Amino acid sequence: KQLVYLTSDAEETLETLDPHCAYIIGGIVDRNRHKFATFNKANSQHVRVAKLPIKENFALAATHILTVNHVYNILLNYAKYQDWVQAIKEVMPSRKGPVEKGSAEKEDVEDAGADPSDNADEADNA
Repeated sequence: KQLVYLTSDAEETLETLDPHCAYIIGGIVDRNRHKFATFNKANSQHVRVAKLPIKENFALAATHILTVNHVYNILLNYAKYQDWVQAIKEVMPSRKGPVEKGSAEKEDVEDAGADPSDNADEADNA
C-alpha cells in the first residue's frame, strides 16, 4: 500500500479515500514552534502528504486544529457516507463554529474574525 501522511501543510487535498493507500494520522503538534515538522519528515522519507478537505467545504470561526480522534472519526465517516461534508459536519466540534461553504451563514463567520490563513492542526492531521 502507498502511505499518505495527513497534514494541513500539504498542498494536495484528499478527494476520496483510496483502498490501496494507508493513511497516517500523526501526533506531532507542529503548528507553532515546529511548523512543517510533519510535512518535512514525510517528504524526507518520500511519503505522500495530503490534507482533509476542511477549508474547501467549511468556514470556521476558530482554528482548523483537529485532534487525532477527530481526524480518525472523519475518515470513518467518509468511508461510511462517501461524502466529505457529511463526514466532517458530524465530527467538527461546535466550538469551531463550522459553517458549510455556500450557506448564508458563511459571511457572518468570516466577519466574526476568523483568520482564513490559520490552517494549523493540533496534531497536524488535516
